[in-house]
Amino acid sequence: MFHRTRHAHSRKRLWLLLFAALAALLACLLLLFSRRSAPANAEAAARVLPVYGVETDKKVVALTIDAAWGADKTPEILEILEEKQVTATFFLVGRWVREFPEETAMIVASGHPIGSHSDSHAHFCSLTDAQIHEELDATAEALAAAGAKAPTLFRAPYGEYDDRVVTKLRSAGYQVIQWTVDTLDWQEDRTVEQVLEVVARKAAPGAIILCHNNANTIADYLPTLIDNLRAEGYEFVAVEDLLYEGFNIDNNGIQHPEPTPEPSEPTSNQPNTR
Repeated sequence: MFHRTRHAHSRKRLWLLLFAALAALLACLLLLFSRRSAPANAEAAARVLPVYGVETDKKVVALTIDAAWGADKTPEILEILEEKQVTATFFLVGRWVREFPEETAMIVASGHPIGSHSDSHAHFCSLTDAQIHEELDATAEALAAAGAKAPTLFRAPYGEYDDRVVTKLRSAGYQVIQWTVDTLDWQEDRTVEQVLEVVARKAAPGAIILCHNNANTIADYLPTLIDNLRAEGYEFVAVEDLLYEGFNIDNNGIQHPEPTPEPSEPTSNQPNTR
């Protein structure tokens, strides 16, 4: 009897020790998982994104044209835009502005909005804060000398950015603009049909379309691109007219209106009219 009781207590103590060991192992695994996942979740929550598009029920899109190299197609682009009565937003590199003063003057005279595309088309993630400000200042000076308004929109060269870059650009007074629809028209073998197909497939209310002023086929595809989207009921607007105030941008880069503040409850000395 004594031996049976002793063995029972031993088995019970063994089970308790085993349970405690399993609980400790589980606690360690949970701690390890939380430590690994917390930085990733925190990083995702802290992402600082540019505007890729805008939330809207209206069938509006913004046509944007980057200029960094070459200018021979720019006059024809401006003629097409004037003929079609379309406003486009041009993002100009400061070096391009200085190299092509006549074409820059044509863009300014046409009244199309102009944003900054840096001064030298550098990789901004590799620049210091001071170098970023130098790029912004040099571009703004070149545009001012050409008679353009001070830019408030910025498009990062190569579309490259990180949290630091976007934060610095915002602190300098710029809204950073990416795109919803990339025509990829800069590719030498890109056909008109390929450009039109991707625009038709990805165009949506609030979309921003990326084109390049010296793309091989831009003068060929641009009239049809405009006509096709208008046939779908879309209206072309400037980027600045597409945007909302502030930086209410979700994790997909879509800008939303700033939330409307909730009305405050009436205080005791205010009449409650409800």
